[in-house]
Amino acid sequence: MVGSINRVMRGAIWAFLAVSLAVAPARAQIDDGAGTAGFTFLTIPQSARLVALGTAAVAEVNDEAAFQLNPAGFAQQRLRHWSATYANLFTDVQSGFLTYSQAVGMETTVGAALTYLSSGGIPKRGLLNEDLGTYSFSDAALTLSVGTRVVGSPDTLSARVKRRLKKSVGFRLDAGVSVKGIYEKLDTYSASGFAVDLGVLAHLPDDRTRIGLSVINLGAQTSAFIDEADDLPIAFITGLRHELREAPLLVTADIRVPTNNKVRFGVGGELKLGATRNRPAPIALRAGYSSQGRDLKTTAEDSGIAGFSFGLGLRWRTLLLDYSFTPGLGLGTLHRFTLAGNVGS
Repeated sequence: MVGSINRVMRGAIWAFLAVSLAVAPARAQIDDGAGTAGFTFLTIPQSARLVALGTAAVAEVNDEAAFQLNPAGFAQQRLRHWSATYANLFTDVQSGFLTYSQAVGMETTVGAALTYLSSGGIPKRGLLNEDLGTYSFSDAALTLSVGTRVVGSPDTLSARVKRRLKKSVGFRLDAGVSVKGIYEKLDTYSASGFAVDLGVLAHLPDDRTRIGLSVINLGAQTSAFIDEADDLPIAFITGLRHELREAPLLVTADIRVPTNNKVRFGVGGELKLGATRNRPAPIALRAGYSSQGRDLKTTAEDSGIAGFSFGLGLRWRTLLLDYSFTPGLGLGTLHRFTLAGNVGS
C-alpha cells in the first residue's frame, strides 16, 4: 500500500510542477480578478496556531494546518492526531474545523477534515424595502488527505532526539495530496464543487530549515447558485521555516499568490518555553503578521494594528490548547481556540 502511495506522490509532484509552470505566468495581472472567486470560505485560516503565526506556515505544517496549506506536512506525523477549532467571526458568523489523521506506514499519514461556516438570521428585504423575514448561509467542505516521504532515508526520530544523539541528517522531500468536496447554501440557493491541493516539503540537511511549496483549491464548481459557475480561490504558496540553533525560537515566512487577488505575504514567530530533554515545551508564545490584514481596515486608526496576530499554546501531557487573538479592527476582535491531542505518545 505504501509503495503505491509513493508512486502516487511522485506523480503528484510532477503534476504540481506542470500546473505551476502553466498557471503562474498568467498571474501578472492578478488584480483583474479580485473578489471574483467562489467558495471563498476555503481561504479562511482555521487553526489557532496558524492564525497566530500570521498564516505563514506552508513549511511548518506538522499539525492540522496541513489540511489547509500543504498536505506534504502530514509525513512528519508519527501519532494519531485529532483537533477541534472554533471561532466566532464577524457579525455572528460561526466557524469550525474538525480533523483526524494517523500513520498507515513508515512516514505515510492519511487524514480527514470537516470545515464549516454558518450565519445567524440576516434581515431580508424586498424591492420596496419591505420586511421579508431573515435568511442565512452555510458552507461546508470535507477534505481527505495523504502525505508521505518520497526522497531521503527513513526518519523515525524527532529532531530534538537526533540533535542530542548527534545523528547525521540528509536531504529529505515529502509530498502530499488533498481532495475536497465543497458545498454552499445561500437562502434557497446552493452550489457544490470539488478541489485538489498539491504540496511538497523539503527538509534541508541542517534539520532546522524546511522549504514548502503548494498549490491549493485546484478544481471547479459542479453546480452553480443560478446559471454561471464561479472560479475557485486557487493560490500558489511558498515559504520557509527555520528553528534557531541556540534559542527555542521558530520563525516562518510565506508568500501567497492567489488567482483572484493581490499577492500576500506573512511572517510569524514561536517562542517555546520550559522544554527539557524528556518533555516538549509546555508553553508557546506566538506572534505574526499577514498583509491580508490591510483589507480589514475600516478607519485610519486601524492602520497601526491591521494584519497583526498573537497567540498562546499550552501543552499538558498529550493535550494541546492553542489560542489566537487578532486585535480589534472596525469589524471586531477575533478569537480562535483549537483543542488537539496526540494518541499513542
